[in-house]
Amino acid sequence: MGLFDFLKKSGSTDETRSPGSTGNPGQTSDFDKLVQRTQQEKSRESLDALWGAVYAMENWYMIAAGEPPNVGPFIGVMEDKPFVFAFTEPEKAAESAKSHGLVDKNGDPHLLAIPVAGFARTVDTYIEKGVFGILFNDGENAFYTPLTDIKSMFHFHRQGT
Repeated sequence: MGLFDFLKKSGSTDETRSPGSTGNPGQTSDFDKLVQRTQQEKSRESLDALWGAVYAMENWYMIAAGEPPNVGPFIGVMEDKPFVFAFTEPEKAAESAKSHGLVDKNGDPHLLAIPVAGFARTVDTYIEKGVFGILFNDGENAFYTPLTDIKSMFHFHRQGT
């Protein structure tokens, strides 16, 4: 399954701004627009814009799983493969957690803000546990990459920092 196969079809042709949340639930975010552009264009430029925006972020947002002190990111299964579920916006993470019932007894989701650089440094621990990939923004405009690509993508988009 390739990235373009995984990206869901959408008819949007809106231009994008710098990635981020709209602040309005249900409104298309800039990341959604980047995914839609990538789906439509299927070009190196659109892929670079999408992944460049992902790696330009300070943190990726994840649904917390486990109980203290053993809390980590939620790992779900897509097409029979385990994925770390990550999000570009905390609102998307909270919405996904609620839709999948990943909430506490009060119905509140618990989220993690994981520094991108830290995740890239520790990605091997997830690979060793058999996790295949990282899925961003579970839902209509989801996209992913195998974990084995995280370090090289990080260095490419951060130019060695």
